[in-house]
Amino acid sequence: MDSSSGTKKRKASGIMCIIVSSSSEICLVYLLLYGLRRHLLALLDRLRHLLQALSLIVSNDIGRNGKQTLLSSRGYRKHLTSIKLEVLGDIFTDSKIAQEFAMKRTKATAIVTNVIGKSYKEQLAHKLRETKFSVLTDESTDVGSIKTSCVVVRFFDHDTECVKSKFWELCEVYNTANPENVGKGATASSLYEGMMKTFEKHNIPVTQMIGFGADGCSVMMGAHNSVASRFRNECPGLFVIKCICHSAHLCASEACKTLPRRCEDLAREVYNFFKCSCKRQSEFVQFQSFLHLKPHKMLHPSQTRWLSLVAVVQRLLEQWEALKLFFSDMWLSEKLVAAELIFNSLHDPFIKLYYYFLDWILPKFTTFNKYFQSDKPVISVLHEKVSVLFKDILLSFMEKEYVMKTELCLIDPNRNDKHLRDTEMYLGVKVLQELQNSCVTARKSELQDFFQRCRNFMSVACSEIKKSYQVMMMMMMTSIVNSLLVLAVVVLGTTANKPPKSQVVKCAVCRSLVTELHSAVNEVDPRKKIDVGSYRIDADGTQKLSSVKYAGSEMHMMDVMESVCGTMKDYAQGRHKETGKLEAVKLIVNGKMNPRFSEYEMVQDPDLNKGLEFHCEALLEDFEDQILEHFKTGSEGDIEESKEKFCGQVTKVCQGVKDEL
Repeated sequence: MDSSSGTKKRKASGIMCIIVSSSSEICLVYLLLYGLRRHLLALLDRLRHLLQALSLIVSNDIGRNGKQTLLSSRGYRKHLTSIKLEVLGDIFTDSKIAQEFAMKRTKATAIVTNVIGKSYKEQLAHKLRETKFSVLTDESTDVGSIKTSCVVVRFFDHDTECVKSKFWELCEVYNTANPENVGKGATASSLYEGMMKTFEKHNIPVTQMIGFGADGCSVMMGAHNSVASRFRNECPGLFVIKCICHSAHLCASEACKTLPRRCEDLAREVYNFFKCSCKRQSEFVQFQSFLHLKPHKMLHPSQTRWLSLVAVVQRLLEQWEALKLFFSDMWLSEKLVAAELIFNSLHDPFIKLYYYFLDWILPKFTTFNKYFQSDKPVISVLHEKVSVLFKDILLSFMEKEYVMKTELCLIDPNRNDKHLRDTEMYLGVKVLQELQNSCVTARKSELQDFFQRCRNFMSVACSEIKKSYQVMMMMMMTSIVNSLLVLAVVVLGTTANKPPKSQVVKCAVCRSLVTELHSAVNEVDPRKKIDVGSYRIDADGTQKLSSVKYAGSEMHMMDVMESVCGTMKDYAQGRHKETGKLEAVKLIVNGKMNPRFSEYEMVQDPDLNKGLEFHCEALLEDFEDQILEHFKTGSEGDIEESKEKFCGQVTKVCQGVKDEL
């Protein structure tokens, strides 16, 4: 490549870098690792050298530091990046380039970021310019000081012929380079503009976008001033859907606010009491061993992990007695305020009642949540699963007759006259058992407050489910209606390859059915005969039978009709290019592609095979006797005449059907 082409070459540290001077400079880096030449024996020999080199590095690292720092979790990735390329000289001993090759973490990181990453991004951008795609986004919830918004695109990859989800961009929410605009970072306009800039940068038209998914916060999914509303204005007909799992989490979180604050405080205080003290954790193990409990650690009720409170509640109930003994000892020996607060909560029977109630109610949301985290598409059962969850909670605190006889969309969870009495509510088996405790029944006012709070929990949960689901369905229906309107315009405006009417298809299937039946008859040996006749036995013990040809007989045709419609899976609807006549065209003939396939223009129909098979089965069911009679009279002769006679005169399914659409 000469200098006049605007291209320069340079060789540095075993890397050949080609820099193309253009509007967008792209640096393609090729690591020229000379080796792996001719024979499998040479490959095995080099693998042996690799193992020896790695063992040498590990031994040297242990010798210098006295421990295996190579495999330590903190410095492993950096150390591995530094040493991995240095081993190439020991592997490829016959390569001068490998001997002079030098690359450590900084250079390797730069190549991955500036070369491999850019190449990947450009390839992905090229695919998005030519295909429809959806956008999924969510903000980071880690403890880092930089808050980011991750953008993922989902599209149909024509190269692999499957749906792919690919990372697109990590947008910085708060732009630290411009402190004056920090307050605009988490707004809908800022998040929307950040995503739009990433697509505009790579010349990707937003009109290619057909779907948008995010969590249910107002910034993302608000009706008027949100990221979703801006995308709808930019892309009419956009399919927008909230995260179902996030919606379930919000419903449970809102319902938990009706319970006493002490329940959540107990979980946080117990975790905080142990988290920074190895001594306390070791002492607690002794109490666990004394009560023959598993030495499990206390869990932290995270605010960002969906329904993490379930595991926290179950862990506290599992270790309840051990915690009571431990904090009794801590309160008496060390007189700590934190220990006293936890001690009082653990010895309060109503706190434990609330935990038993949560242990019963929260798994309902968790099960629902886990189901919709499936890798498979389950949106089709959303209505069913929401209805089951909604009705399950309603039946626990409302009259059964009202719930079962009223449409779910019309049920009001806050209707007090339909609520069950305190003693009639179902709050789980463990709650019912604990209510038999005299310490609980003696405190009437607190017991009444417990029932009221549990009723409020379920009432709020049902109200939130109903509200969230109705909003979600309205958004989905709006998107679906818009999509159908666009589809209707396309269908009405399309004249070529328009799917045929039902009667026309039925006629084509009938003609193909006759062809298949004739083919089945002709495959049988014409000399084969069977005995038929009456099964009555004469007085002399003989039975009158007559011998007939098996091909085309009633017995033969009954056997054929049981499986003949299965052959319709090999057919496709097509119109003859010269005559315009609609036919069901067989794609495979005698194990090969139909030689007449090129004579037809195939008609696009998404349910093609099922439709043809359905019409075939309907014909057999309606005209079974006529088929038996038609082939009984004789199957020899011209097949086309047989088609016209059976489909036009006998069954009349082709009467009045034109050859063209």
